[in-house]
Amino acid sequence: MSNETDLGAAPVESIVAKPLNRRSVVGGIAAVPIATSAVAGLSAPAMAAPAMAATIDPTDRRLSIFKGRYALANGKIIDGYFASPRGKTKLNVVLVMPKGDTLDAETENEARRHALDGYLAIVPDLKATSGVAALAGRGAMLADVMTAVPGLKRMAHGNGHVRVIGAQA
Repeated sequence: MSNETDLGAAPVESIVAKPLNRRSVVGGIAAVPIATSAVAGLSAPAMAAPAMAATIDPTDRRLSIFKGRYALANGKIIDGYFASPRGKTKLNVVLVMPKGDTLDAETENEARRHALDGYLAIVPDLKATSGVAALAGRGAMLADVMTAVPGLKRMAHGNGHVRVIGAQA
């Protein structure tokens, strides 16, 4: 393999035309954030600090928020936090799996961010939703909540598209 590929400055056509060396690719990817921070005038410690996501006020008038139980068409009941853009329907559904077994402020905030982006965001309270399965541990609770996905596809304000993600907050 060739070591002459410069991913930082090379146009896409020249990168595709040559065989790539794994070290060159990884080095080029690693150079992008460093170059970006140098251009922006940021120091290394500022770059290393994680970017804090904006906190969305739970009373934001652009959102409809519901915290409680929701019965799905397939008979499954989800206990959790529901956020959507106010007055919108036919939304993609995003199921945000919490970091812990219950609801927390960071994950609820993430749901509000997704709602502002146009999604119907749901954060299940894993312990409350799973019931007896909670005794078997987090894996069993996640598996139990995943049985709700077919019902989520038929939600009143949804459009049939469901995406499951882990909390990022």
